[in-house]
This record gives sequence, structure tokens and C-alpha cells, in this order.
Amino acid sequence: MPATINDIATEANNTLIELDTQAGVTSGLQTGGPGDAPIIAALAKIHAKRKAVADEAAKNILASADLDTALGILTQATKDLNTTAKVMTTVTGVMTNLAKYLGYGTDALNGLKSVTTLAAAVASATKPVGKG
Repeated sequence: MPATINDIATEANNTLIELDTQAGVTSGLQTGGPGDAPIIAALAKIHAKRKAVADEAAKNILASADLDTALGILTQATKDLNTTAKVMTTVTGVMTNLAKYLGYGTDALNGLKSVTTLAAAVASATKPVGKG
């Protein structure tokens, strides 16, 4: 049995290509007449062999240590992404609150500006006439 998933897939694909070529050549021998029975039987054997090769490759891939390793890495990556998503949710909440507080600060500054402007207007309006 080949060592890696890639080896298994490559071997199976090469065999399937060869079987497809055989099926194509065999199929080309059909004439549509009563003498085609052996050709049809040969095609059925080729197709059965093709299915057996694909099934065996799938079984070997599922049994491969590479698949277990890849699934382990994928599982850990999923856990890491879940942790990152939780952190990002927290960060988003903090940023939302910060924006809210900055908005309050802007409102306070605008209020102070209005009070300062109003105080300047009152001071100007209450200035005694003739005093500089």
C-alpha cells in the first residue's frame, strides 16, 4: 500500500486512466450487431474493475495515517478559529463601547463649546457702554 494519500490517489488515478483507455478501445470495437456480446461482457469487467480500484483507493485513503494527521490539524485549526472568534467578539464589544464613550466625549466638548460661546456672548452683551 502506498505511504501517503497523494501516492494512493496518484496510483488509483493512473490505473483509472488505463482502464478508461481500455474501455474506450473496447467500446470502439462494437458494431451494434449480435457479435457484440463478448465486447459488452469485456466492458462490464472493465467497469467492475474500475469501481473496485476506486473503492480500494477510498478505503486506503480513509485508513491512511495521513488522513488522521490532516483531520487532527483541521480540528486544532477549528478550535483556534473558535478562540479567535471569541476574542474578536470581545474586541468588537470593547471598540463599540469605546466609540460610544468617544461620542459622549464629543457631545460634552460640543456642550462646553456652546457654554463658552454663550458665556462670551453674555459677557459681551453685559459690558458697560464706553468701557473698553
